[in-house]
Amino acid sequence: VAQSYESSNIKISVICDPQLQCFGFERELMQVLLVCFGNSKDAIEERGLGDGKITVVGKQISDEKISITVSDNGGGVKDEMLYDIFNPFFTTKEEGKGSGIGLYMSKQIIEQGMKGAISAANTADGLCVTIEIPKNIA
Repeated sequence: VAQSYESSNIKISVICDPQLQCFGFERELMQVLLVCFGNSKDAIEERGLGDGKITVVGKQISDEKISITVSDNGGGVKDEMLYDIFNPFFTTKEEGKGSGIGLYMSKQIIEQGMKGAISAANTADGLCVTIEIPKNIA
């Protein structure tokens, strides 16, 4: 996976407390993160940036919860589309380039399976997806 990002001149930075731990549903969380990374990569490539950036920040926000943010410099999403990106079959990509199922499934995994929350917001440079999940997912 890392090679496809390197070949597209996209740097991934991870900022995380080395003591941060989360237990349960590792594969599901990885799937959600891969969806976020893939969407960021697509946005950066579509924008034609020579130096794309994806930043992942993991931190503890309470005794029971952690937060993971994935932000990029891919330009973000039009404000009027922002609230629809987690709906099934909604895509911001041109026809034939996206199914609109990735973020919908991510929302189901995080909210239904992990009893957490997922949201998205535009930043000055791109999109930031925030995931909040319990430290111990049973």
